[in-house]
This record gives sequence, structure tokens and C-alpha cells, in this order.
Amino acid sequence: MSRPTGEARRRPSRPEAVDAAEAIVARRARNSEERLPDPDDLLGVVRYVANHHDPRLVDAEVIRADVAGVATIVAFLAGEVDRLHLAVLEAGLEDGGMNYSGLAAAEGLPGRQHAHDLVLRLTAAAAGGVKRGQLVRAGRRSAAAERTELERHAVRLRALAEALVRRRDRLPDDLGDAAGVDVDDWCGEVAGLERGTALPHLVVVELRLVVGELSAREGLDAELGAIVVDGAQLLAVADL
Repeated sequence: MSRPTGEARRRPSRPEAVDAAEAIVARRARNSEERLPDPDDLLGVVRYVANHHDPRLVDAEVIRADVAGVATIVAFLAGEVDRLHLAVLEAGLEDGGMNYSGLAAAEGLPGRQHAHDLVLRLTAAAAGGVKRGQLVRAGRRSAAAERTELERHAVRLRALAEALVRRRDRLPDDLGDAAGVDVDDWCGEVAGLERGTALPHLVVVELRLVVGELSAREGLDAELGAIVVDGAQLLAVADL
């Protein structure tokens, strides 16, 4: 039976992947093959099938069944890799004092936006088992709502960012480490925007982190403190 359009294959669980591996090994044992991999070694089973498919030694029916089994195993392994990759990146951001510029450098990506996009992609991939159509529609609704808010408050958001950039020398020295933002890169990007251009999504994300960290600080001068208070209110109203 064909899969309905718009649905993704449900991500297999480890027991399902191991069951598939055990079935592969059992088929190959009945084929009198030797030195078979341990079914718990999922990657080893995939490697074995990839390297042992000589039609003179293995029936086409066995190969076809193995292909289906390997598909289950690989889908599970791919999900595990995405989940672990995301966990490591989040550890870098949350516990390692890294920012998106640092992630970009570690991943060999061109810039902060690419690193941010990678985290978003892995976050979506971690939602395995969700129908693709549902995920796409939910993502579109969320993205559309966010774009609406960004457009509605674009002028005020840019004014807030520029107000902070103009006061760069009055921002705390440890702001970048505490907020997880490369403040110099962020300020440079804001300062380099063409007149009338809205802030890019990542710049707004980092603006929220900067304002959130500044809101928790004591000892800001009165002018900077007022800007931060107004900024926090704007971001709350805009739900960004």
C-alpha cells in the first residue's frame, strides 16, 4: 500500500531497528554465510549488507528483504545522529559559552545565520514521527505569524537595535558571554544594514538575548536602562 502524500515515514525505534538487524542476520545465516555481524551492531549490519550482495551467492529475494531492513536501521541511525548533534550544539550554546558565530566556526559554516539554520533544521528533525504535512503546515503557520510580527514592529525593532549599537561602549564587557551572542558581530551587522531594511531573523533572535540579559543587570545608567525596559516591553508585545 502506498504511503499517503504529505506523510513522512515514522522514525523507527531502537527495538524496531534491532529487530530488522536480527532478521537480516537470520536470513544470511540460513544462506550459510559466515562471520556475520552482531545484530546489536546496527552500523555493522548495514555495512555487511552493503558489502555482501553478490547475486551468485545471495538470492535476489534475500537482497530485497535486506534493503527494506536496512532502510529501517538507517532511518533510526539518522535520527539518532540528528538528536545527538542537536544535543551537542545546544550544550555548546547553553553550557559552553558559545554563540552562533562560534558554532559556525566549529561546523565550518559561512556565518552565524547558517549555524542558526542548522539548529532549526536539527530541531525539526528531532520531531521524528510527526507527519511531514503536519510539521510543514505548523512550521508555515509559525513562520507566517513571526513574519507578521517582524513586519509590524520592524521600525521599532531596528530603532531598538540601533540604540544599543550606538551605546556599545556602555554595554557590559561580559554581555556577549552571558547572552551567548557575539556582540561585535551583532553590532557590525546592525550598523551595516541599508537604510529602511528590516532586521534579519537571527539579528532579532540575538536582540532578544541581549535585551533579556541586560534586563537582568543592575547598575545600568538611566538612559541605557530606559532603553532596555522599553525594548523588553516591545519584544513581549511582539511575542518575539
